Amino acid sequence: MALDLASDTVRVVSKLEMYVYHPFCSQDGKGLLMTGGYDRGQIVHFDLISGKVNPFVVSNMCDYGPSLSRDGKTFSFVRKVRQYMHGFGGTGWTDADVWVGAAGSDSYRKVTHMKARAIGPGVFLPDDRHLMLSMKPGDKLDIYLLDLADGTKKQLTLTGNYNLDPSLSPDGKTVVFASNRTEKFKSELWRMLPDGSGAQQITQLGRRCTEPKFLQDGHSVVFLIGQQIWRVDIDGKNLRKLYPANETQKDPM
Repeated sequence: MALDLASDTVRVVSKLEMYVYHPFCSQDGKGLLMTGGYDRGQIVHFDLISGKVNPFVVSNMCDYGPSLSRDGKTFSFVRKVRQYMHGFGGTGWTDADVWVGAAGSDSYRKVTHMKARAIGPGVFLPDDRHLMLSMKPGDKLDIYLLDLADGTKKQLTLTGNYNLDPSLSPDGKTVVFASNRTEKFKSELWRMLPDGSGAQQITQLGRRCTEPKFLQDGHSVVFLIGQQIWRVDIDGKNLRKLYPANETQKDPM
């Protein structure tokens, strides 16, 4: 699906016979890097002009969460290397680390050596040398700043059990993320400075708000509540549902 920001309308651009998530628009605006697949993640490129889908990273591991640096030269993703059976009879993947490489190349290097339980998709800082992302090395999921040169990391969030899905404003001065710091089983949108200071709550919906993405105006984000797409200004104003548009909008409380 594609979101028209001028009219706040959503349209279907292609019907793909796979689960897709973590879409990331290419620098030229003509394609998407995204995670696809069923039993494991695979990073693919979706051409918005032709509708063709081609593998972008080829491996027998679980690869997901693609991201491009702002100059378009560096590509990052997360790789999980150990498969396991879970209690519901299916399989899952764990032991996650961050990998980077030159965009368009087939050579990647591992930046972290954590074997983390979970790592979320990253977002490049304006210097293109640091990546902001959520990591779960133990029982808590927090947002970290990762140095891609030497793999050192700085924890930015300290409150709540789950802080995830960081999105950086176009000017690099504001981070919006999801957190359960106000209610254990719900997540609201928050904003903070890139160094982790100055956290302020944006939404108060009592729902599970996830995956905020900054718009180019730098003043508003789109985000998910389940399968619904919503939009809100980073000061909490102008909250509205964008999709599905044919449903009667109800009070989200």
